[in-house]
Formats: sequence, C-alpha cells, structure tokens
Amino acid sequence: MQKSLFVIPEVFIGNPVFFKIKDFWIPAFAGMTTMAILSILLQEAQGNIDVMIGFFKKKNKESSGSKNHKQISNYIKPSFLIIGAQKAGTTALFNYLKKHYCILPSNIKEIDFFNCKSRFNNGIDFYHSHFPLAGNDNKGKISFEATPGYLANPFAPERIFKYNSSLKLIALLREPVKRTFSAWNMYKKYYKDNKNWFHDWMTRCEEEFKCDSLVRRNLEKFNFFDLAIKEELLVLEQNERIEVPILMHGKYCEQFERYFNFFNKSQILILENNEFKLNTITVLKRDRKSVV
Repeated sequence: MQKSLFVIPEVFIGNPVFFKIKDFWIPAFAGMTTMAILSILLQEAQGNIDVMIGFFKKKNKESSGSKNHKQISNYIKPSFLIIGAQKAGTTALFNYLKKHYCILPSNIKEIDFFNCKSRFNNGIDFYHSHFPLAGNDNKGKISFEATPGYLANPFAPERIFKYNSSLKLIALLREPVKRTFSAWNMYKKYYKDNKNWFHDWMTRCEEEFKCDSLVRRNLEKFNFFDLAIKEELLVLEQNERIEVPILMHGKYCEQFERYFNFFNKSQILILENNEFKLNTITVLKRDRKSVV
C-alpha cells in the first residue's frame, strides 16, 4: 500500500499571520517586498491572529489539569513545537515566528529536551526554565521552541505526548536529497573542527552510549558526498549503525508514523521547504481571499 503524508504544501513567507482552514491552523508568512502589501495583509488577518492565539490558550487551559502534564506557573510553557526536519529551514521559521508580538521563543532555539536522554532526565523544571517568565508584561502571550532533532528521534513522540498530549506540532520538510546534501556539508565542517564531535555529543546526550556500538566514519571518504552515502548504505545493509547517520533524517513516512501513533493529524502541521522559500507572492494572490 502506498504511504501518504498529511501535507499542507503552500505557505507564505515573512512575519507570521495565522489562518484557520477547516480544522487546521495554517501559518502564512507574509514576506512581502513592500511594507504597503504587508500592512494590507496584517490588517485583513488581524481578527484571525486573535482567534489563533485564543485557540492555543484554550488548548493549554484544557490540558493544564492533565495528570501527565506538570504545571509550572513561573514560566510560560510551550503551546507548540517545531519538531523538524533537520536542514529544512527551521531556523528561519523560528526567527519569523518569534517576531510576532504574541509569540515568545525559548531562550535558545534547540533545547534538545525530548530527544536527548540526559537532558530529558533533568526534568520538566529544567525544560520550562528555557521559556519566558510569566507576568504582567507577558500576559496573554504564548511560547514555543524549535528542535529539529525531535522529528527523527524514535523516543521523542511518546515523551512529547506524555508531557502534553494537546500540543500543536509544526514540521517543515525538505526534498530528501537536498536535505541530505545540506546535512553532509554541515557535518563535514564539524569533522574539520573535531573528528570526535559526534561521539562527544552522544556521550553527553546518552549516558549509556558506547563508542564501539557504532561503525566509525572513514573521514577521507566523508570528504566526498557520494562516498559518504555509499559507506552509510553498506553499513545499513549489514544491519549495523554508523556514526553521523545522514539518511535517516529524510525518512519522513517512518517518522510521521511514530507521531501519528500518539497525536491526531489535526495537531501536526506539515509544511514544505520549497514553497516556504519561493512562492510568497503567487500564493498570496491566489489564496488570500479564500483563507481570510
């Protein structure tokens, strides 16, 4: 049977406004070339922004008494998470969203709480300490964080669900080959600075990690994209694990199957990187009347 994904392929770029289509919240980023066009969009969408903020607040209020969610009153706990994908534009999305006057970001973009066992074991107080303090200045505002490692991590979906089963999740996807090439470029730079960087990270993240549990990369081969991919494929064919796995982050169907085991599809907004970057004006002209 052919697998399918719940995908909303078209978005706007820029300062965020939010619209509701049926049961799904669509963030539309209006990255316009003139302030005049931007102001027109924001003026027309203002009512929808207020509705969106109210929606998130209502969901949090409903879940605040849940037995699987510990309430920390000193901090504004997150209303939604950007869960990935790696090298798909999550930094840009994070920066756009944090400019909205009602949306407050975590103090660092990637907290790595639900995908890193040692940080997860620090507890919910530790997690909430990365978010803005509640108070009169922040009254009526919501918060969020963006850790792209959450999407591919096999433990993150259940941990997030047990933390708050009503959370809204946003995933930004990129064409898998382009995403893989971008990740390889990033990792190649890491290796130049420290050939043991991955083992150092895993040791900090997973207390029980053993260096000999992974096949070490051939750094000479890793300087060439095709050789790095062939090396990884050979290791996978032998049912072994290789350090710095690149391909696994592009297995979107497998990743979303894990999330759909816990979350309703209406809680997960999936965006496509190419539309996110390129089709701002075209999408705005075609869809503005239908979504407002």
